[in-house]
Amino acid sequence: MAENNIQAGSVLLEESLLLPENLRPDSERYSGSWRMVKGLDGFGFDRGLRASGWNFIFVEGRIKVWVLGWRRKAMLKRAANRLLAIVKSRWFNSAEITSVANGFFLGIPYVTVSGHSRQIQQSSQLLGAAARKRTQTSAAWAHR
Repeated sequence: MAENNIQAGSVLLEESLLLPENLRPDSERYSGSWRMVKGLDGFGFDRGLRASGWNFIFVEGRIKVWVLGWRRKAMLKRAANRLLAIVKSRWFNSAEITSVANGFFLGIPYVTVSGHSRQIQQSSQLLGAAARKRTQTSAAWAHR
């Protein structure tokens, strides 16, 4: 399952993201409306998009979430879902995981997942929040 594969370099895409046929990467359902790209990290995915004239825009501002718990697999899933909820709330259509770390707090295991919002679009200039929202709302409606 995809949830076992979350790691630094993982790319996650909003399922309703509309891309040309030749730009659809091999992916699998991760959680909710998100899919994980298989076989490519952020650099490889970016190269493929740019070769086709599209952009995988990096958004400054690291998102870092941490989760306490006893089962690592469940903690990773919860942490990734929290990160993706933040990305979605800012109207971005993709995310890249930059680090996954484990530790202990007062003897309780925790996992930290860090990443960045990314935006896939044709234009090389990042769309504003209102335009991203319109695009995603339209794509979600068309995806149904």
